[in-house]
Amino acid sequence: MELLVMLWCASIVGAGCFFVSGLATQAAIARRRSTSADEPGVAPVDEESRRRAHAAELRAAELERTVGRLQHTVDAEAARARGLQEELGTMRGSLEGAEQRTRKADRARELAERIVADRDAAVLALQRETAGLKTEALRVRSLEQQVATLTSELATARAAAVPAAPVKHRKPSLAPAKREATVEASLSARLGTFADECGYDVVVLSDAQGLLLAGVGDEQTQGTVAALSSIAQELTTRAAEFVALRPVLLEVTDDEGRTLRVRLFEWEQEPLALASFGVRHTEPSQEEETVITVFPTLMAAS
Repeated sequence: MELLVMLWCASIVGAGCFFVSGLATQAAIARRRSTSADEPGVAPVDEESRRRAHAAELRAAELERTVGRLQHTVDAEAARARGLQEELGTMRGSLEGAEQRTRKADRARELAERIVADRDAAVLALQRETAGLKTEALRVRSLEQQVATLTSELATARAAAVPAAPVKHRKPSLAPAKREATVEASLSARLGTFADECGYDVVVLSDAQGLLLAGVGDEQTQGTVAALSSIAQELTTRAAEFVALRPVLLEVTDDEGRTLRVRLFEWEQEPLALASFGVRHTEPSQEEETVITVFPTLMAAS
C-alpha cells in the first residue's frame, strides 16, 4: 500500500511539473515575440501584428499566472503527498500494534483453552474421586452396621453367660504359680489390673486377624471382642486409603453406658489392638499406655 501511495504522489507531482514547464515555455516564446517586435532595427509591423503581439503578451501574462497557480497546486499536492506518507507511516505503526495485539490475543486464547482443558480434567478426576469416596462410605457404613450387630451379639452373649456367683477378674495373686511364669500370665495380669482400675468386664489383646493373644473376663466374650478389634483394624486401613486418616482409637457406646473401646498400636511393624468392653468408671488413657508400654518388654523377656 505504501508503494502505491508513493507512485500516485510521484505521478501527480511529475504531471504538474510537466504541465507547468509547458506553460512556462509557451509564455517565454510569446514574450520573446513581443520583445522582438519592439526592438530597434526591426521593420515596423502593421496594426494587426501589434494587436497580435499585445494579445500574446496578455496570453503570456495569463500563462504566467496560470503557471503560478499550478505551481502552488503542485506544492500543495506535494505537501499532501508528504502528509499522506506521514499518515501511511502512522497507519503502518497502528497496523503493527494491531498485529501485536492480535498475537497477544491469540496467546491469551490458547492459554484460556489450556486452562479450560485442565479444569475439565480436574473436574473429571474430582468426580471419579467423589464416586470412590461414596463407594467407600457405603463400605464404612456396612462395617459400622457389622460392628453394631456384633456389639449387640456381644451384649446378648454377656447377658446369657452371667454366672450364678459374681466372677472377679483374674488377679496376678490368684493365678497358678506355673502360669505366672509365662508371658501370657504376665499379659493377663496386666490386663486384669487394667480392667479392675477402669471397671471393664472384658479386656483382650489381639493381632490384626483378631487372634487372641491374651485376655481377661468371659472367654466367649473375649473372642467376640477380639473379632471386633479385627474389624476396627480393617476400618482404619480403609479410612487411611481414602481420607488420609490413620485413627488409633475407636469407641462404640450404647444407651446403658457400656463401651467397646479399641486402642490400636504396633509392635515390630505388626498391628495389634487392645480392646476393652464394659461400663467403665474412669478414663483409661493412662492405664492403656501402661499396657502398651510394658508389652514390648514382656515380649522381649520371652
